[in-house]
Amino acid sequence: MPCKPFPLLANRLRRAAAAVRMFWHEVEIDVASDAATRATCTQDRRHYLRRLVTQRGKLSMARADYQATFAPGERRTWGDA
Repeated sequence: MPCKPFPLLANRLRRAAAAVRMFWHEVEIDVASDAATRATCTQDRRHYLRRLVTQRGKLSMARADYQATFAPGERRTWGDA
């Protein structure tokens, strides 16, 4: 039976891409959270809080994409989820 490396490789590439997206969304969340705490103007604070909510939604989608690369029955959990 011939080996099928390409589906495995494609799955690993999708997982790596999702992991990179998760990392950058976590960075964006950290930046927006820090900026919201330092903001002196109410309008700026609202802007950063909206950005924070948006990035948290994108992070949850990236986590779902990452989770989808595993076999059924395997599950990863996150501490802040």
